[in-house]
Amino acid sequence: FDTIIIDLPDPNHPDLNKMYSDYFYNHIRQLLAADGAMAVQSTSPYHAKKAFLSIGKTVKAAGFKHVEQYQQNIPSFGQWGWTIATTNG
Repeated sequence: FDTIIIDLPDPNHPDLNKMYSDYFYNHIRQLLAADGAMAVQSTSPYHAKKAFLSIGKTVKAAGFKHVEQYQQNIPSFGQWGWTIATTNG
């Protein structure tokens, strides 16, 4: 795939945390084209800063060459974050 966009539930329960593992992101990376990109919703950096930062670190640990996190105010959610990663930098 050229791009994979992931909208998972927030990692706020042990069962959900499994979906935010380096194993999961490594599998996503393997599904991407050589110059592919992945984006994942990364919870609120304001209300769940530790989880937000952990998602970025986990994506990097899964072997993505370039990982960026950003945030935006969404009227219905408040401050919200995403992680974008590419396979080739």
